[in-house]
Amino acid sequence: PTDSQIKEALADNLCRCGTHARIVRAVKRASESMA
Repeated sequence: PTDSQIKEALADNLCRCGTHARIVRAVKRASESMA
């Protein structure tokens, strides 16, 4: 998935800790390892 797709999927989940960038990286890594 693209960064935009990941951010759109996370849009309904408010996170005050500011870790969305880390979550995006983790999702990208996971999708690469599954490919």
